[in-house]
Amino acid sequence: MKVLSAWGTEWRHSRLYRAYVFLLLTGFLKQCFDYSALVDTAEYLQAAHHLTQGHWSSCGDLLPCGTHWLEATRRTPGYPLLLLAVAFIPWLLIGMQCLLAAWIPLWSIRLLELFSATSRSRRFLMLAFLLYPLQFFYSNLLMPEIWVQGLMLLGILQLALRSYRNIPWILSALVLLKPVFVIFLPLAPILFFKTQQQRWSQLLPIAVVLLVSWINFRNTAWFHFTSMATENAFEYNMRAVMNRVNTPKETDALYQSYGEALKPLNDAGRAQFMRRVSSEKIRKHLPVYVMLHLRGSLACLLDPGRYDLVAFWGIKDEGGFMNIKNTERQLPPWPQLVYMGILLLWKIVLLLLAARWWLQSKNWFLRLLLLTPIILLALSAGPVGSARYLFPAAPLLFVMAAAGLNKTQSPNKHETDSFA
Repeated sequence: MKVLSAWGTEWRHSRLYRAYVFLLLTGFLKQCFDYSALVDTAEYLQAAHHLTQGHWSSCGDLLPCGTHWLEATRRTPGYPLLLLAVAFIPWLLIGMQCLLAAWIPLWSIRLLELFSATSRSRRFLMLAFLLYPLQFFYSNLLMPEIWVQGLMLLGILQLALRSYRNIPWILSALVLLKPVFVIFLPLAPILFFKTQQQRWSQLLPIAVVLLVSWINFRNTAWFHFTSMATENAFEYNMRAVMNRVNTPKETDALYQSYGEALKPLNDAGRAQFMRRVSSEKIRKHLPVYVMLHLRGSLACLLDPGRYDLVAFWGIKDEGGFMNIKNTERQLPPWPQLVYMGILLLWKIVLLLLAARWWLQSKNWFLRLLLLTPIILLALSAGPVGSARYLFPAAPLLFVMAAAGLNKTQSPNKHETDSFA
């Protein structure tokens, strides 16, 4: 598949692109002299270490399992396998991530050229990447986010060009890197019935999910792909509802009683208990939960990434501004507040331009292809509302916003009109 046009190749010599690469290198040098990491990184490293011992677990100790039993299957094997491939050398993997990040704007340009090829829109697209700090943060953190973003962009580009051969491999890699991408599994049977050649390969992502779930079943007697969905429902979604309908003391007392009830149960029993309780509480206060979920999804769309800023630069967190478990909504220090305010305004501009293109475009296939991942990932954030959930789809938002600068042009019918 041709992923770069002649213009996109020349764009690598532009000032905006050089500035983008310079910021990537600045982030890399910062990590070389002042390394920072998220809590998730330790779990990925631990999971990779266990793989070398013939075990699968993403927690601190196999028995007992770290500080929480859910840690054992919270992570999926994709990123730990990458850590193994580079022999646990962090700078090598971060360097590879920066190289991948350098290609992502060029692939985005190729996608933009399918329906909007003006110099103005191309420059705006590059500017959107430059003004997206998370792009430089996650390129230089030991996290799978930049790999997920690159793979998702390539997958969307291939679907736009109606090239389906590599989609099962891309989707399989995505679910192994980030379990949230199981929400895209329905694409596998759709392409199975759509394609004529190598159609059975389209079911590979489903086979990968079933295999990992079976391995987890052997270890825990609980058939599941990841414990993250159960943990999010119980620890975050239900807690958000309880914090809204109860006092903080009542919520803490309720969770303490649940903790006592979980102690005598095995892993499967604990998971069943947590799913049942969270489902009952959420259904009981469904209007409250729907409001919190939609508010979190909106926050995901608008959040410039305060948590990511704090984590990457090692800034002392001054309160619970974005912490769903903290009922005290303290404002951050004023420099962070100004920084976040500017980025928030820029995010609103991007969303308005993207909406303009979406409303003007006459091509239902491109509209569906670009908007669906953004909506699904924003909805998956739930009450937490973290900007990280939307990070993989950021290039799609930038492409739509760049196209929204111009009057919509008719796309290439052969490439993009439909699945037909």
